[in-house]
This record gives sequence, structure tokens and C-alpha cells, in this order.
Amino acid sequence: MNSRLHRACVRLAELLVRYPRPVLGGLVVSVAVSLALVTQLRFDFTPQAIYRGGDDLVGYSERFKQTFGYDEAVILVVLEANGSSDVLDIPALEWQAQIAVDFRSLPHIKRVESLATLEIPRPTLGGIDLRPVIDGLPVDEDSALRARGLLSAQLLVRGRMLSADDRVAALPLFMDPAARDIESMQAIVAAVRKAVSKRPAPSGYRVHLSGLPVLRVEVVENLHADLLRLMPMAGLVYLVVLGLMFRCVSGVVPPLAAVGVGVTWTLATFAAMHESLNVVSNILPVLLVIIGMSSAIQIISSFAEE
Repeated sequence: MNSRLHRACVRLAELLVRYPRPVLGGLVVSVAVSLALVTQLRFDFTPQAIYRGGDDLVGYSERFKQTFGYDEAVILVVLEANGSSDVLDIPALEWQAQIAVDFRSLPHIKRVESLATLEIPRPTLGGIDLRPVIDGLPVDEDSALRARGLLSAQLLVRGRMLSADDRVAALPLFMDPAARDIESMQAIVAAVRKAVSKRPAPSGYRVHLSGLPVLRVEVVENLHADLLRLMPMAGLVYLVVLGLMFRCVSGVVPPLAAVGVGVTWTLATFAAMHESLNVVSNILPVLLVIIGMSSAIQIISSFAEE
């Protein structure tokens, strides 16, 4: 078996040496096609991207989330007071009521909660009725005082949507659970950011975005930016190191070209197979550069000795 493999490798090497121009032409075409495919490479850091098949634990996790809610489908828009006022003052309550209406019009947003639109049970002549904290806009002094009194007695709101010192308020945005793929999350988070930019917070307040969708989108974007920055930097470092080691063009260009072609082919295969780089496989490009460059240096060193 080893002898057959050896003979096949020898024949392949002879063909490569005998027909250099077709081989180089094929390499150029394959690299061009691979580069076009690499632009379609996806990054996905959702836990679902790691699993394959119908694992029982994955199915149990999905049934649990269907019953108790999808925590990875909740975006938190946090309003923080950084002045003398708090989030229960008139400007803050008006902003929360208005931005909640803006968020409800966004695609894939199923429900929006805010301190201003939160429905609280109130006693009426016919029993108990659910009514929002703020009945309507604009918010006047009496509505703000009534909202402060109502929310002060709501223990389920304190520590969740409202901080103990009334300085921070959270607006949870509940996404469509079917839109948990990274492309949908990126579109939804971008729409939320755009809505916040169109309706900035009042003076003395600051807005933050949080939640697992925002975190995953930022991780993917940062990883993509790091990959575009680190790979050229790694190539430059290896260019300097190879130049110092071999001091000739033949010892610098072939290793860089071989490793670059191999990494491009690998990432293009991921894109062609509709596979994404997840939290485990994102280290693959850097790992291929390290392993490929060490192997190339060993081959050139052995060739020089022979």
C-alpha cells in the first residue's frame, strides 16, 4: 500500500514538473474562484452552529426554551441617567414611550416592554383592570408622579426593568425566535441601532444596547475585522522572518504563496458547503497558517541540505 502511494505521488510530481504552465494556470483560476467564494463566508457564534444531527440534549434545550422563553432572542435597550434627573422624570418617560412605538414597527420584533407602556393592574369599579403606567402623551407632571408611585410598589419591576436607585431603565425587545440565525440578528440589531440614532435620548441620559443578540453580532463583527487585519499582519511577519532565514526570493515567496493558497481553498470550501466559522472553527485560519508555514520551512530547509 505504501509503495503504491509512493508511486502515485511520484507520478503526480512528474506531471506537475512536466506541465508547469497548465498547473500554474489552474492554480490562478482556482485561487480567483476561491477568493470570490471567501467573500460569502459566514460567521456564526450561536450555540446551534456547533451542533449537528438530532442530539437529544439539543432537542430538550429547544423544548425548554419554547416553554420558558428564548433568552438569546431578547435585546435590552438600557437608558441610563448620568445627570441630576432619573429615568422616571418626564423627558425619560416620554422617550421610553416614543421609542417603544418605534421598536414595535421593526421587522422580527414581536413585543416591546418599557416602564412607560408597562401594563399594571389597577382597581376599578368593575374589579381589576390592566392599564399602562402612562395613559398617553405628552407626559405631564401628574402622570409622572402617578407612574413613580405605581412603579415604587412593583417588586417584579425593581431590579429587573428598573434599578433600585431609579437611575437605569431597561426596555426588553423580544425577537421572533425563528430569527436567531446570525444574518437575521445582524439585520435586527442594525435596525435597533438606527431607531435609537433617529430618536436620541434626552439631555442628561445615555443609551446602551445589551443582550445576547447584540453580544453575538459584536463578536462576529470584531472577529471578521480581526481576521482581515491579523492575516495580512501575519503574512508580513512571516515575510520578514523568511527573508532573514533564507535571504533569497525562492525561500520567501513559495512558502507564502503555498500557505495563502491552502488557506484560501479551505475557507472557500467552507463557503461553498454553506458552513460557517463558529466559536470552535474560527481558529482554523490562523492554525493553518502556523502549520502550513512550519511545514513549508521544513521542506525548503531539507531541499537546501540535499
